Amino acid sequence: MTEANYWTRLQRRQLTRRRLLQRSGFAAAGLGAYATVGCGDDDDDDDDDDDQGAPGATGTEGASGEQPSDSGSPQRGGTLTQIQEDDLPDLNHVNQVTSSLHGSLGSVANGVIQHSPTGEIVPDLASEWEQPEPNTYIFTFHEGVTWHDGEPFSPEDVKATFEYILSDPSPARLHSRKIDYLANVDPAGITVPDERTLSMVLSQPRGSFLDSIAVGWMTIGPAGILTSDPAFLDTNAVGTGAFMLDSYTPGSSVTLVRNPNYFLPDEPYVDELTTLLTVDQATALTTFEARRAVMSGIRAPLDVNLAEQLESRTDMVVEYKIQFGHAVFYPNHQREPFSDPRVRRAMNIAIDRQQALEVLNGGQGEVAAFISPGPFEYPRDELAQVPGYREDKEADRQEARQLLEAAGFADGLEVSIMQRAPSPQWEAWSIFMQDQWQQIGLNVSIQPTEQESFNLRRNELDFDVYVGAGTSRELGDPFFAAAQIGPANDFGFDDQEALQLFEAQVGEADEEARRQLVRQLEDRLFEIAAYFPLFHETAPFAWYPEVRNYVAPEGSPFAGVRQLSRVWLAG
Repeated sequence: MTEANYWTRLQRRQLTRRRLLQRSGFAAAGLGAYATVGCGDDDDDDDDDDDQGAPGATGTEGASGEQPSDSGSPQRGGTLTQIQEDDLPDLNHVNQVTSSLHGSLGSVANGVIQHSPTGEIVPDLASEWEQPEPNTYIFTFHEGVTWHDGEPFSPEDVKATFEYILSDPSPARLHSRKIDYLANVDPAGITVPDERTLSMVLSQPRGSFLDSIAVGWMTIGPAGILTSDPAFLDTNAVGTGAFMLDSYTPGSSVTLVRNPNYFLPDEPYVDELTTLLTVDQATALTTFEARRAVMSGIRAPLDVNLAEQLESRTDMVVEYKIQFGHAVFYPNHQREPFSDPRVRRAMNIAIDRQQALEVLNGGQGEVAAFISPGPFEYPRDELAQVPGYREDKEADRQEARQLLEAAGFADGLEVSIMQRAPSPQWEAWSIFMQDQWQQIGLNVSIQPTEQESFNLRRNELDFDVYVGAGTSRELGDPFFAAAQIGPANDFGFDDQEALQLFEAQVGEADEEARRQLVRQLEDRLFEIAAYFPLFHETAPFAWYPEVRNYVAPEGSPFAGVRQLSRVWLAG
């Protein structure tokens, strides 16, 4: 199955709210007030490009992004304003993997390389790279790069950033997925031959390495701060990016201003980039209609119904792009009875995923298995025969009840869903899952949890099940889709057979052999119900026509997160 085939079989179906509720029958369940916003979350993210960096492959200068799609020369000046549904956890782009931070501060920092909005690996701080051996990468960096405080950038900053991530001195730090993405990176293998070059020798080859470090939140911090006072970055957004932090008003806005010393001298085109924070669905439409914002951004509260209203009531451009992120529920493998695979299997196969897709995402997208769509995905005809994906949901639920009985829970059990709050998205997903599990006799409660407490409880495995979403780890490569079961997973997953298969496929250079390992891995994940994926969504993005050279991101909202330096305002 090629990625192209996947894209062609996704026929976009824009459903009105009335049609959605008529088809789903869920108005009485309280879901009529909700619809999905983008799957952007702290997961990752997570989430492909065919250029995996074959030996001898080279990134070239000048491939730094999409070419202007508009005739005429870019215009300079003005303020580009977008909206975002939530606030920032802090200002630390090195620690954080949240789309709420990188959606508003993504243009403050740079990575070694990056994904374009359409998923290609393109230069960022590195102007070119090569792979002389299967496990060796050599990066050459742009000249004239400086930090916002005027200090010169050096490859030593990249080395210090990766060492900082891998050191993980505090279990409360939120970059566990960054550690996972640097799997097979040994700090001793990172060297700086000269002032423009970094060499990285991995402990073993990994086909997804370039995609790992190209993810939008794999940003670089200054070595001096990371080695002396890394907490300084919590309140000071220091970067090398096209924009510098001017002001941050919690719960209100983030304003960035043009970096006059940016290493790409023609960028950015606009003078200011403002993100309006905590804009909910109730105010998003009026915000756009009044032109207080001209584009949606990657964490806007934009669902299919609001997108339809924007199309009918404004002259905004609306595009729908597939997002490889999962809507996911994670069971705590270290807490009884969720440590019992029979209980997890029962919970997993009870879910009507097609109904979830229609109720929660307007019918747009595709039901999700464990591996992202693309060349390694589970064949759709075979997936339709897997319990939990069969058309006959009553057969699935009867099997689920039998599994619960065999596990000693014929009369059901208590389940609490930890849901990050406030978030209409997570609330809607949790309400839906509550209904699904109640149909097999589970007594399900929902615990809305403020983000800081949510992160702490998740890190300490203090939950039954939590709801989340993956983005940047779902980029078409099995490493990304399976990274959540890797050593740094945050739901107590420790199945040794799956972990061994995971590690084996990560290091397998032969594509067909790797494909077989991935299939074995996914079969194992189904067998033990590692977690509960629902669907891959098709997310809407909106902007006014005067916003030029913007490309809605495909696959992951983090793709092209730094493209706003190339966006300009017409008129």
